[in-house]
Amino acid sequence: MNDMRKTKAQPDRQLLAGLVDQMLEPTVMLDFEGSLLHGNALAAAVLGLDDPAAIAGMSLAAIMHPDDLQQAAIDLEQVKQSEADFSSSYRLLVDGRTLVIESHGTKIELADGAVDLV
Repeated sequence: MNDMRKTKAQPDRQLLAGLVDQMLEPTVMLDFEGSLLHGNALAAAVLGLDDPAAIAGMSLAAIMHPDDLQQAAIDLEQVKQSEADFSSSYRLLVDGRTLVIESHGTKIELADGAVDLV
């Protein structure tokens, strides 16, 4: 007997990275351990980077104000566990400056796992 259930096709990481590159706001893709996987040119500019490729492999802990790390971890876990979006303000430490950002995160299911799009 054939299984007639249809499965929803899920995008891969490369396709999502291409969409991130087209976003009109600073946007990054990160895993649920807090590692940045990809970011667009606007996100690179916010982080003081010339090349968006330099975002890959960065850690939230390296760019986020220490007092905001716990809330970021809570928000990331919320997205991971419940698939609920989050909106929060965080402080980033970039080139000796403190930047306040408004962040919105959404869980995206991919063919090879899930990521948080922020």
